[in-house]
Amino acid sequence: MSGKFDQLTEITPALRRYAYSLTGNQQRADDLAQDCLERALRKLRFKRASAPLRPWLFRMMRNIHIDTWRKGRREIDHLILDEMGQEPSEAERQSHSSELQKLMRLILNLPADQRDAIVLIGVEGFTYVEAAHILDVPEGTVMSRLSRARSKLRDFRSETGPVRPGSRLRAVQ
Repeated sequence: MSGKFDQLTEITPALRRYAYSLTGNQQRADDLAQDCLERALRKLRFKRASAPLRPWLFRMMRNIHIDTWRKGRREIDHLILDEMGQEPSEAERQSHSSELQKLMRLILNLPADQRDAIVLIGVEGFTYVEAAHILDVPEGTVMSRLSRARSKLRDFRSETGPVRPGSRLRAVQ
């Protein structure tokens, strides 16, 4: 069983990235990743041994996100702005280049279906079949969504100028 826990630990950074792409907010992404890992630990013994762990977790996270979103539509939280206080500031890190931030904003502004496809395939390295299983859509639909997302990103690139060599999105065969 400790092998499964080690796998969960290794997968956690990828889960956090996907959670951020779903929520667009780091705090909600951390909460979503934690909810997913808690549920995974509770249900790990029920998982089929033949089913790969990573796609199982990503699909679970997507389902939790959808359930939370649906629940949130029914319950409206009221915030009092005076009680919110200041958001903690974080020192700028070298790894957060302006180009990377622009790309992240672009990806977050894509329609949810296209964003899911580009993050699962282009960032997390899932195959079309695995992404289709996670998103619960046919493989061709994933390919179409990915194509539209890449096209939108290319359109932006042509508007803003050339991208440095080596910063292309990875092509999946």
